Amino acid sequence: MTKSAHGDHMSTFWTAHSSKNKNPSVEVEYTSPEELWEACCEYFQWCEDNPIDQNVHTFSQGSISKGEIEKPRAMSLSAMCRFIGISQNEWKKIKLGYPNWSRTMQMAEEVITTQLYEYGAADVLNANFIARAIGLADKNQLVGAGANGEHLMVNSLDVSNLSLEQLEALEVALMATVAGAPVPKGDA
Repeated sequence: MTKSAHGDHMSTFWTAHSSKNKNPSVEVEYTSPEELWEACCEYFQWCEDNPIDQNVHTFSQGSISKGEIEKPRAMSLSAMCRFIGISQNEWKKIKLGYPNWSRTMQMAEEVITTQLYEYGAADVLNANFIARAIGLADKNQLVGAGANGEHLMVNSLDVSNLSLEQLEALEVALMATVAGAPVPKGDA
């Protein structure tokens, strides 16, 4: 099993915490955006340093052997908040109520989204699971019957977590699709 930075096995991952979060039952108060960023970076590093072991079975020469491979630990806002010692509700209140903190908090959220997006795109982590986690899952809704009685489906995509760059790439792809043209690859 994988051990955390504090020597615990993966089964006790919930005990991992930042250096400032000594008592998980008390919400940590950060005095500056820089101090908060340092705690977030501790979480990012903890995720890198503590991959998850996946049990695998191999079959060779008539025998089955068991082993483990390391999988990267997927980051999440909820896990980061727990690690740094503040609730998600408090995170949202600070982000909305203190504009001088919101950039730091947005950057932390973008690190998480980027890690998930890149690991999902590279199929390092389950791409379908990651797409849902960052709001990219396709959603189909049955909206009625067409003129010939066929079912009409509407596809929707939650783009609220996408960066401006990702939205622009999506727009180019959608416009090409609507026009019936091939979707451009990279910068043209």
